[in-house]
Amino acid sequence: MKRGLKTKRLAQDFERNFLEKSQADCTMLFVNLYDLYMEDCLTRLKPTTYENKKVLIELKILPYFKDKELNKIEPSMVRQWQNQLMQQNYSLHT
Repeated sequence: MKRGLKTKRLAQDFERNFLEKSQADCTMLFVNLYDLYMEDCLTRLKPTTYENKKVLIELKILPYFKDKELNKIEPSMVRQWQNQLMQQNYSLHT
């Protein structure tokens, strides 16, 4: 039970995100998969490696895929994301 949320909408959003994380199916949002992944990495990686991974994902990947459902991400979207990074002079292999 989560208390202290200011609005009903925030409470409903929190509940939806919580349920998505516990079900972990292909309709979940990318950001929720990221949260689960980083939670798992926290216990498996050294602190420096964890922070580097977190910064990389938050800087390069989350801005583009954050609010997309996993089952809606298609190869063409990944290609567009890669092209966008290349236009900004980011290396895809960093």
